[in-house]
Amino acid sequence: MASRRNSSLSSSLELFLDTICNTFGGILFILIFVVVLLRMTQKQVQEAVADGVSQVEYAAVEKELTVLESDWQNISKQLSEQLELNARLLTPDKAKLYASHKELIEENKKLVEQINQTAKTNLEHEKEIKSLQERNASLQKEVKDLTTSISKQTADVAQRQQSIKELQDSQKEDSSLPQMSEQATSVVGLVIRYHRLYLWHRYSPDGFKLGLNTDDFTVVEETSSYVKAMPKPWHGLALRDNPLMEVQIRQLLSRFSPSRFYTALIVSPDSFEDYRPVARELKKLGFAIQPHVVSQDHGIVDRGGSDSSAQ
Repeated sequence: MASRRNSSLSSSLELFLDTICNTFGGILFILIFVVVLLRMTQKQVQEAVADGVSQVEYAAVEKELTVLESDWQNISKQLSEQLELNARLLTPDKAKLYASHKELIEENKKLVEQINQTAKTNLEHEKEIKSLQERNASLQKEVKDLTTSISKQTADVAQRQQSIKELQDSQKEDSSLPQMSEQATSVVGLVIRYHRLYLWHRYSPDGFKLGLNTDDFTVVEETSSYVKAMPKPWHGLALRDNPLMEVQIRQLLSRFSPSRFYTALIVSPDSFEDYRPVARELKKLGFAIQPHVVSQDHGIVDRGGSDSSAQ
């Protein structure tokens, strides 16, 4: 309540002082104007007398001069009264109050500037927070994608482990396959990849090895000591959705005697499920099996010789 009363008193005092200053300025302006006018009139009167002005004109000018002098005296009196009133009203306490009010106005301006600066800083902080939130959302999406990728890879690893386990189980099941006799010293290389069965080498009608089966394999690297090859995905004997698979396997191995040859069965991870039906058919035909596992992208190396095996 006291604060509102002081604020009202300060505002009234400011208006009163403004009125006094305006009044004083107006009186001073009129006083200067009268002085200038008197000087100009006096000069005109002297010129008129010098030029022989008539008595009527001189009397009129003199009368006007009298009126102006009267106005000058009135204005001077009002000015004295105004100055005396100002001296009575503008006490030291009121002057201090006015100065204090002026300081409060300056402090208020500074506070407004600080508030504006704080608002600007807050706006910049809000932009930074928004940017961090967007970055956080992006990181969360990346984490989600990575989690999904890891889950898929984990499932793929689990599937591969299951396939390896099935292959190991099938090897255990194949423990009853015919054992290689002392005469079975030659090897027939068979490759299972792309869900197809490939004959590794070319053979003569009597079972003599003639070299790499280039109809089903592509040479990817060749040196003086070995040849590295990859099977062609569009060749070989289909192992899925093929009702003639067993007949075609028998025809493929018809030139080989189980008493002289055993099979090196080379399997890649993408064809673990195809190993069992091929192994069962080889068992029916009486062939001993020597399984090999190679990676998906690993080529098959032939180092030559009549009984070379997979590398």
